[in-house]
Amino acid sequence: MLDNSKPQKLECTCPSGHKLRGDVELIGELVECPACDVRFVFGIQANDGMNVSDTAVMRILGDVPASKSKPTETPVTQPCRTCGSTIDESASVCHHCNSYVAILPGFLQSMMKAAKNN
Repeated sequence: MLDNSKPQKLECTCPSGHKLRGDVELIGELVECPACDVRFVFGIQANDGMNVSDTAVMRILGDVPASKSKPTETPVTQPCRTCGSTIDESASVCHHCNSYVAILPGFLQSMMKAAKNN
């Protein structure tokens, strides 16, 4: 049974960390800490939840299976037709000799054939 003759007390901590006790009627009221003169709302803790350790958070989250990483693909290479260096197949210019190594479009191939025949 509750004893209504004595007012109920609540322990609260000011933003500076001083512990205070006050009547439950003070909850939500703006009060001043007698130790440091800081004004704050009684009964509301500014640092609620801040005292949770990393271990406690990890226990709450639980084990998460590691994601399967895709195997790294080896780049497809080709030899440069001019200097023979190994270059990426998607490269259009050899980074060793600066020669154009990409496939020539059809009209350029026909122009080169025509130039060779002349």
